[in-house]
Amino acid sequence: VQNNRSFVSLKPFINYLLAGVTLFFMVITFQRNKVWQNSINLFTDLVKKYPNQAHAHFVLAKNLIDVPDLNAALESINRSIELDPKMAESYFYRGNIYYGQENYAAALMDYLKAVEINPKYSEAYYNIGVIYNTTNKFQESIEPLTKAISIIPNEYMYQTRASSFFK
Repeated sequence: VQNNRSFVSLKPFINYLLAGVTLFFMVITFQRNKVWQNSINLFTDLVKKYPNQAHAHFVLAKNLIDVPDLNAALESINRSIELDPKMAESYFYRGNIYYGQENYAAALMDYLKAVEINPKYSEAYYNIGVIYNTTNKFQESIEPLTKAISIIPNEYMYQTRASSFFK
């Protein structure tokens, strides 16, 4: 009977303790949700916590390109390349940033680096062809566009290559 009374007298204390713990975790969850508002906030937080993770910088840069905040994206993608110089996707996306800034020579160098690292990077070959088209080097665009098609054929690659023959 004594043990049962001890438990009954502790029951309110246990209830208050559980309510307090629940409230504590609710507040922490609410605070953490501010970071999850959008992908830029999330990956900015991740980069702050793990500054030496190349993939975190890479994903942050991809999201900054979409905003677009090309200067911030370029800073983040450069850090990604610094941390992992063998990540072809980082060169590809940095090439996209340079292309968006109309720095075609730098974009071309990055796309070439991407296919050097990953010879099956169809989109990088395609973008090499697009740069040659953009800079009126139509004959030079045919080879990388053909390579892109040989890896992953799709309609827009065929159309871009066909337009190279008629310009």
